Amino acid sequence: VDQNATNETNNYNYGADVTWTEPINENMQLTASLNMRNNHSESERVTTYDQMGDMMNGRRLDPIVRDSIDANLSNTFISDYKTQGANVGYRFHNDKLNVMARMELQRADLSGRQTYDYYRGAPGSDPSYVIDSKIYYNVMPMAMFEWTVNSGNSLNIFYRSSSSAPGINQLQQSVNNTNPLALSTGNPDLGQQQSHNINARFIHSNMEKATNLQFHLGGGMVNNPIGTVTTIVNTRTTVDALPIAFYQQGGDQFKGLELVRGAQITRPMNLSDNTYNLFAGLTYGLPFDLIMSNVNINLDGGYNVYTGVQEVVTADENGKLKCDELKTKSISRSIAPGLEITSNISQNLDFSLH
Repeated sequence: VDQNATNETNNYNYGADVTWTEPINENMQLTASLNMRNNHSESERVTTYDQMGDMMNGRRLDPIVRDSIDANLSNTFISDYKTQGANVGYRFHNDKLNVMARMELQRADLSGRQTYDYYRGAPGSDPSYVIDSKIYYNVMPMAMFEWTVNSGNSLNIFYRSSSSAPGINQLQQSVNNTNPLALSTGNPDLGQQQSHNINARFIHSNMEKATNLQFHLGGGMVNNPIGTVTTIVNTRTTVDALPIAFYQQGGDQFKGLELVRGAQITRPMNLSDNTYNLFAGLTYGLPFDLIMSNVNINLDGGYNVYTGVQEVVTADENGKLKCDELKTKSISRSIAPGLEITSNISQNLDFSLH
């Protein structure tokens, strides 16, 4: 059997905002706004196969059947993510300071439906289904602080909270078995995740020497993050036979889908452990008069923590399958020094080296 899979995805977005601003005095003002957004996504996955037929003595007994559609592995997923928000804000500014704070209340609706357009089963057995609409209420603050200490020094701090919905390819419960040792599927039960990010930057400039120093520091945290669950199979079985409720209740697309020993199948899932990231960077710039250039020396570093889940399926002496679950944590660190030389020797000649 020669199998092929095609996936076509379309996304449509629209939204509207209404903002009201009221000055209190020349340095202060209040703002209020309403907003709405809708993200409509459609994804069609079609799996076809060429049935080569049986051979005997070098002769094909049956004709080749091309582009037969696998109805269980072919479906269409449609999702809508709608948000409505209302926020109020305050701003203060003068020659030295620019301060802003805002609080937004948001309602988010996530809904979807999956249809099997090529299913030809018994009447009433169509596996198509509608996902119950999930409703979320979010409180999303934002704050900004800009301080111009003097003509050569400034400090900026920015904090923002936001929410995001899972992508349609993460929601669509369609098995990709192109690689029989590494299968994957979506999860229609996914929910949104909420992010918090803060960034700070200090800039020092010396106009007389034409030098500048920049230092930035920041980090982020994701609540209810969408991670990956990897199921490793240490015995030959089928997907629907796995002792995991997600696959046992997943419908016809999992029935009879073989897993060889050593194969794995992955799915996305909202995890209880948060993910984190930290980063910092330092840049120092100075002139290099010998070749009429500017030199920037950079040093950046990062620290990231990601979580996941691993499920190991084994069979006991009686052939009964069992599943052991293990939470995983991945930590990555990075340090990246850099050097950049830029020049503008004349109107007709310049260069840049990294």
